[in-house]
Amino acid sequence: MLAAWACGQLVPPVADRLGHDLTAPAQLPPAEAVLTVLGTGLLAVLAVLAPSLSAARVSPLEALRSAASDEDGRATGIGRTLLGLLCAAGAALLARQQYGGLPEPGDGDYDRFAALTAVVLSGGLAFLALIALGPLLVRPVLSALAVPLRRAGAAGRLAVAGIGGAPRRAASVSVVVALGVCLVGSTLTCLASLEAYARYRQAVETPADFQLYPRDSDTLDRDLAADLARRPELAGVTAFRRAEVVEGTRTATISDLDLGTVRSGTGLTARTGSLDRLGPGRVVVDAEAAHDLDVRAGDRVTLTFEGRPVQLTVAATLPGAGPYGGEFFVTAADLTRMGADPAPTTVTADAAEDGAQGRIRAQRAITGTLTGPERGEGRVIAEDTAAEDTASDDLRTTATMAVLVLGLTVLVAVAGVATTASLTVVERKREFGLLRALGLGGAAVHRMVTVECALHGALGGLLGLALGVPYSWLVVRVAEASAPFTVPVGQLSAVFTALVLVTAAAGTVPALRASRTSPTVAVARSD
Repeated sequence: MLAAWACGQLVPPVADRLGHDLTAPAQLPPAEAVLTVLGTGLLAVLAVLAPSLSAARVSPLEALRSAASDEDGRATGIGRTLLGLLCAAGAALLARQQYGGLPEPGDGDYDRFAALTAVVLSGGLAFLALIALGPLLVRPVLSALAVPLRRAGAAGRLAVAGIGGAPRRAASVSVVVALGVCLVGSTLTCLASLEAYARYRQAVETPADFQLYPRDSDTLDRDLAADLARRPELAGVTAFRRAEVVEGTRTATISDLDLGTVRSGTGLTARTGSLDRLGPGRVVVDAEAAHDLDVRAGDRVTLTFEGRPVQLTVAATLPGAGPYGGEFFVTAADLTRMGADPAPTTVTADAAEDGAQGRIRAQRAITGTLTGPERGEGRVIAEDTAAEDTASDDLRTTATMAVLVLGLTVLVAVAGVATTASLTVVERKREFGLLRALGLGGAAVHRMVTVECALHGALGGLLGLALGVPYSWLVVRVAEASAPFTVPVGQLSAVFTALVLVTAAAGTVPALRASRTSPTVAVARSD
């Protein structure tokens, strides 16, 4: 708590040197500080209850035996197994309940706070189950990792045997590593999904740099799009129509915008069906309208335009809102058949060159094209994408800070690996001495201990990702039903690789001590 308070005192001057004014003083709230310290002490006591009870049951005769007999071949007791299974069942039931009640896009009545709370509770139970059942999971996971190691020589085979021979200790260390990997991996996955959703929203809300629509009249000049397309400062000129239709008792917006022309750096996707199926007699429906009408791809809808009902087949439904506020998208021929004016109601265009200067030249080209009495009533709306870029930058900054903070849990886990390796070297001196006496070189002993430490990282990484990725999917679906679930495979692979390397490096010093063990220790009398 004191270290946190000291860091808080350093934040304002550091921010001031970086050009940010943070005048609020960093104060240490006494009540929260006391509760945090007391809570930490309580958790520490609860954490050692099980080991202390086990130690209390040790008889005097057992205390005279070798410490090597602690691992009696059983990975865990019946009570611990039952507790783990109970926690796993509770986590599965909560997750299944939230999965069954996931909201559909456009559902505004869903209580996301309560759902996220239940997901977090389910994840906590799942982690408790991992702690309890960890010794049972070590050997199956280790058997998969051991395939290439057994072919790497004696050091690799001995490292696998060393980890598998002490499943409780391996589980206690790997579970802490798994917690850090689970938190970091879940954060990266959720943020990748949110970034993909932000790109989708940008495709919907600001698909083009410039949008032109009439000020008073209902339509634009039919030649406006062709004239703009001839200007070299502009690119991606698109003209389309929007109209009001009636579906049942509600009024909606229908458009003949070609969804394939929407630019954003990411393509529009379909929740059900396929956008490629849009054709004569078919319609694409946005998420909210699809939810209100309870339709999906293949269903039929009836739209009424100026008293003329038209039946259409749903080709696809969108995962979110439609571009430019459109709720229904049809082909141009179908919109004309419904009775809409053939003149466009909206024209969009992009700057041919990136950057501020390219946008300025593009806006001048639009202004020059609009000059004249026949087009003087037109109005240009320049959609500023800088705000979206700023929001993306803020999201990336928040993501970086969250990952760095969660990375502290990984550092704690790595410190635990180093401590465990040091204890292992002390307890296994006779084993190392015997290996040296049998001809295993000091370098091979060093590699064996280093590989054991790396296996702790690999076990924790696999268990953490196996737990974190499914819960990430559930969190994304609960938080924003329209967000596409995106797994950052490259980032997760980098985290896993870095974790294995760091845990291997954490065992360097203990491995060096083990490699210096003399062969005479094997025949020395045990203390």
